[in-house]
Amino acid sequence: MLMIQDWFRKVALGGVLACLTSIGAAQTSPMNTTLARIQALLSQTYPLINLAEKQQPHTNRIHFQFDTLRHDIAQIQTGIAKATTRIDLIPRIVKPLAGDYLKNPNSPQKSTHQEENP
Repeated sequence: MLMIQDWFRKVALGGVLACLTSIGAAQTSPMNTTLARIQALLSQTYPLINLAEKQQPHTNRIHFQFDTLRHDIAQIQTGIAKATTRIDLIPRIVKPLAGDYLKNPNSPQKSTHQEENP
C-alpha cells in the first residue's frame, strides 16, 4: 500500500511541476521573443565594433578597449541565452560588466577582464 501512495505522490508532484513549467513558459513567450530580438541586435554590433577598431587611430594617447566591449556583449548574450533556455528557481550570481573601455597605452595596467572557463 505504501508503494502505491508513494507512486501517486510522485505522479502528482510531476503533474504539478509540468503545469508550473507550462504556465511559466506561456507567460515568458512574448518576453523570449523580445529577448531573441535583443540577441539579434547584439550580434549585429560585432561587425561595427570590428570596423571601429580598424578606424581607431594608433597615435591616440587613450585607446578604446574593443576586446572588453566584445567580452561584455558576449556576457550579456550568454545571460540572455541562459534565461531563454531554462527555468531556474534558484537565484543566480550576476557578474558585473567591466564597463571601462578607455585605456592609456603608456600606463601599465592589468587586463580589465578575465576569460571565463565554462
